[in-house]
Amino acid sequence: MSNVDLTELIFAFATKQDGVVNRRQLIAAGASGHQVDSRVKNRSLRKLYAGVYAVGHDRLTPLGRQRAAVMAGGPNAVLSHRAAASLLGLLPPDRKLEVIRSSSPDPHRPPPAHASRAIHPGLVIHRTRSLNRQEITIRHGIPVTSAIRTIINLAEREPPKSLDLAIRRGVAGNLLDLAELSRAVSECRGRKGIAKLKKVLEQWNPGKLRSRSEFENEVADVCRDIGAPPPLINDMRCGHEVDFQWKGSSVILESDGHPYHLSRADRHRDYQKMLDLAAAGNVVVRIDEKMIFGNRAGFAMKLRKLLEDEGVVELQPVSPQAVAVSDRAPP
Repeated sequence: MSNVDLTELIFAFATKQDGVVNRRQLIAAGASGHQVDSRVKNRSLRKLYAGVYAVGHDRLTPLGRQRAAVMAGGPNAVLSHRAAASLLGLLPPDRKLEVIRSSSPDPHRPPPAHASRAIHPGLVIHRTRSLNRQEITIRHGIPVTSAIRTIINLAEREPPKSLDLAIRRGVAGNLLDLAELSRAVSECRGRKGIAKLKKVLEQWNPGKLRSRSEFENEVADVCRDIGAPPPLINDMRCGHEVDFQWKGSSVILESDGHPYHLSRADRHRDYQKMLDLAAAGNVVVRIDEKMIFGNRAGFAMKLRKLLEDEGVVELQPVSPQAVAVSDRAPP
């Protein structure tokens, strides 16, 4: 293959693959090992991992780095764990790169050479015996674990809040079904983090699907803690979108998120909204982040009292006061 043909071949692959190529596909397309080594030496191919190169420069997009990580993992590798969650949109972007590949069922067979961390710095390659076709999907042309398998993998080390966020984004984006996720989790045996994931699913709050901030999620969690039914979040009442409400109740919570209440027009809109809601017989309570994150217990107690008066939450039984008994005769 001539140098001109090789250059055209490299750029053809790079255009389709976010600026990365690998040695295996170049040789399969007709290039010689010597030609590839020469391009690496003159730095027209920049080495990312063993046998994986960036074309011209190594300032790659996140997709380019994720694709390169999968190439480095071998022909059966797919993006996994936090990197998969980032690609699927289940969690915020993360620079950590992880892939997973099927391993040999023979425990005496050594791992493949391309799985060595020494030749793939900065990349974590997991090996598993249980990765079937149903657990693999394609996103932007990159093979990646499915949303359900990704969440099960995340349970190994992510906190419950991250798992809750990943599930919420997966359901909202039609990437997973809660019933299918629960069934897959129930079939897992001996995997790390499964007990934690089961607890997150047991406490799943469908009202969070319409939340737009961590503050709104926190208020929804407070409602769960006090035994209240999930609130309707960002739903309509009296022609206005209200932050939190309960069916059959006149109590409405309105959150004062700082960026949304700065201008005079914003404040006028809030005043008009409160007037319309109050005129319709609703009890409008305004809350802010300091009330939740600064004194969560106090806020929860007062919210419970409001909802008890409305019949949304059952009244707490009053425990009898302890009576001190004395052997001394009264004076």
